[in-house]
Amino acid sequence: LELVRRLAREVGASGVTQSLQAVEGEAKRLADWVNQAWLDIQLVRDTWSWRLNEFEVAVPSGSAIVDTSTITDFYKPLKGSVYGKFVAASTWFPLEYIDFQTWQDYVRTRPTVISQPTSYTLKPDRTVELYPIPANDYSVRGLYVKKPQQLVNDFDVPILPEEFHQLIVYQAMMLYAQYEAAPEIFQAGVQGYNRLY
Repeated sequence: LELVRRLAREVGASGVTQSLQAVEGEAKRLADWVNQAWLDIQLVRDTWSWRLNEFEVAVPSGSAIVDTSTITDFYKPLKGSVYGKFVAASTWFPLEYIDFQTWQDYVRTRPTVISQPTSYTLKPDRTVELYPIPANDYSVRGLYVKKPQQLVNDFDVPILPEEFHQLIVYQAMMLYAQYEAAPEIFQAGVQGYNRLY
């Protein structure tokens, strides 16, 4: 709600209510632009430190699927940060990421192998799959990218460090300016965004 109020002040809009739960008209558009701006910023790159977290998941012997369903904010593994090992072993080995389109050919052209996994993919349903299939109980760990956060409730706060919250407002100003055909507001948004980013 605070970011919506900041946006309203920056663009000279009125009508922002005390709550996002029943907004309509211009206030609804302002709230939507703030949320869209925040989503856009999060998706600029996967390596924002505030979007990363560590994970470790057990994979039972004979299964190729890394079950991340208990990690509620799991979006995808960060490429180059995923390692695996048999539970009884002490050494972690890097797992090579293979994009899903290549993976389909990669796995389809190879026999089913049960051994030490060497690679993984992220399937379209966001499932992580290993190849070869682990011969024994296995562990996978690394960094993952958190799901993009939505700002829909009055007290939602972006996971972005607070000193950069104005970046969301500047991005939202550009969205507002495109809708309102207001080049001076667009330019002010671009300048503010570039100053912080």
